[in-house]
Amino acid sequence: MDSMTQPTPTKHITPSLSVIIPTLNAARSLSSCLTALKAWQASLEIIVVDGGSRDETISIAHDRGVKVLSIKGG
Repeated sequence: MDSMTQPTPTKHITPSLSVIIPTLNAARSLSSCLTALKAWQASLEIIVVDGGSRDETISIAHDRGVKVLSIKGG
């Protein structure tokens, strides 16, 4: 097998900064917050930790491609 047909190994990029966002019914502000964070040219790991939202908070976070942890609370 020559080098043209061999698969290229996938590199895992380690984030330079982890941002943890605690949320509870934050649908109105979460989208703009995530937009501002993603505008940074740094390698960020963004984690939304939701405390039991009843609005679209979790859906917005999933749609924006960030990690979501749901916990009981509120």
